[in-house]
Order: sequence, then structure tokens, then C-alpha cells
Amino acid sequence: MSEISVSVVIPVENMVSIIMPSYNTASYIKESIQSVLNQTYTNWELIIVDDCSTDETLSRIPRDPRIRIFAKKEKHGSGILRNEGIKLAKGKYITFLDGDDFYPNKNSLKKLVEIAEKKKLDIVGGSLFIVNQLTNEINYKFPGQYFTEDGFIKYENYQHDGGFYRFIYRSNFLRKNQIQFPAFRRMQDPVFFVKAMIKCGSFYVIKDYVYAYRKFHKEVEWDKNLVEEKLSAILLILKISRKHKLSHLHYLMVKNFINFSNHHLADLRNFKNQVKLFLLIYSKIDFKLLKEGWSSDKINFLRLKLFGVFFKSFFDLTKEKK
Repeated sequence: MSEISVSVVIPVENMVSIIMPSYNTASYIKESIQSVLNQTYTNWELIIVDDCSTDETLSRIPRDPRIRIFAKKEKHGSGILRNEGIKLAKGKYITFLDGDDFYPNKNSLKKLVEIAEKKKLDIVGGSLFIVNQLTNEINYKFPGQYFTEDGFIKYENYQHDGGFYRFIYRSNFLRKNQIQFPAFRRMQDPVFFVKAMIKCGSFYVIKDYVYAYRKFHKEVEWDKNLVEEKLSAILLILKISRKHKLSHLHYLMVKNFINFSNHHLADLRNFKNQVKLFLLIYSKIDFKLLKEGWSSDKINFLRLKLFGVFFKSFFDLTKEKK
């Protein structure tokens, strides 16, 4: 891994290390970085780890002494890139910004750091909205991604797995507890987020929108390996939620498995592999825990839905072979 830009010595105290994985984000990375440059909080470093981009991503990065650029020689996926960023980070706090997303508020970092410093916290976050790149519509009310008031929240009362970007994390907290991203190329960030939240126990939030997540601007070509990696991530969080008696998170993973498998289980291209993975995940579902869950969790006919997914994938695979 080579560092392209020349780094300078920056004061570490209260610094925020912003870790940005990039791969072929030439259309958006300048806007993304500009939202960092616009921040009223200026004690930051931006660590860009590029995953062998083949477009003009690297040439469109503005030059600033606080921006450190590293280019990987082999493609690894965003989880590995973020782990590299954590190792390289000099800041007291670490946060994550993808090269196609942006900060919608120039005070995003300032507000989060001030609260973290004042209250001596390991994790502080805010709300996130989703930008539909196809329609330019903005979804401010995506479930679990926004907050209606400022204050402390216990993770057992939250139990969501998405939106890790909108939080800052004390770097010593991540390193001491060895919280990293798994090597999965899909759904590695929920595993990181869940582990961090469980270890922290409670976190502080503000209702302000501090992160903008761009959606529907790129397509994922699902193959056997990607399907297996996503299902492995779901399996891992099922185990974690079962161990810690997090019924709603457990339900969300079952729901995720059903929705994803309805479209992609057949992409394993092998009925034996489909059976093996399905039974492995099914064996880790705690139906008793689900019954003890939140009133909003729709658990009726869950077993029927699960086996419906299995038989659908079988018929989908059979159709493709004809």
C-alpha cells in the first residue's frame, strides 16, 4: 500500500480521523470531500484508502495537507480498507465516510465531538437521510436511521444494525476491544456496528441530520461468493443477537435473510450448497427469543416463510438449468 500525498504532522488531541474507502467513485468523491472541507470543525484528517480504482477517482481528490491517500495494489473490499484506516488513524475519534456519500451539515463533526468531549463518551451519533440517486427524492424517515430527540440510548432498546457512518467512535475504544470489520465484501459494516454497540452498551444521539447516504447509483452483480459472504454476515449477527438476547435484532436478521434469499439464494448455483447454508442459518434462529420480542415484530408464519424461500430458490435454480 503506497501513500500518494505528502502527510504533515497534525495535533492529535481531539482530532477526528475520517476513514474513506474508495473504488470508482469519480462521479461523487469531489462532492464528498468538499463536505469534509466545509466542516466548521477543522481538526480532522481524511484517510482515503483506494481499492484499485480504474476510473478518475484518485485524480479528482482535492489536495489538502490533512488528506492522506493510500492506494492498494490488490482489491480487498471496503471492510479491509476501513480496518487499514483504523490502523493508520492518528485521531482521538474515528468516523467513516464513503466516497459517494456526504455530510449534509457543516456542523456535523463539531456537534458530535463537542458532546463526546463534554460527556466523555465512546460513541456519539446523529440522524441519517437517504438520497435516491434515480429520483432525487430524500427519505428522512428511514426506520432506525433517525432520532427524534437528543439523549442517551441503551442498545438493548435500539437494536438496529445499520447506519454506522453517522457515529463517531473513540479510537481507543475500538482498538482496546479489537472491534474491526470482517473481511466480507457485503454487509461487513452491520457486523462492526453491532459489535461496537454491544460492547459500548449505551450511546448518545442528537436529532440533527449529520450524514447523507446515497442509494440506487450503482448495481451489485451478485455471484456465488458475494451471496455466501452476505449470508455469513447474517449468520454471524444471528449468533450474536441470540447470545445477547437481542430479540428485535434477531428478528431483523431473519427478515433480512428471507428478503435477500427470495432474490439471491439460487445464485449459489448449487442445490447442495443452498440446502447446507439454509439449514445452517435456520439452525441458528431462536424462535423462542423471537416470541419474546417487540410487538412490532411480525413473526406470524415465520417458519412457513422461511421454507417458502427455500423451495422458491430450488425452483428458480431448476428453471435456470432448463
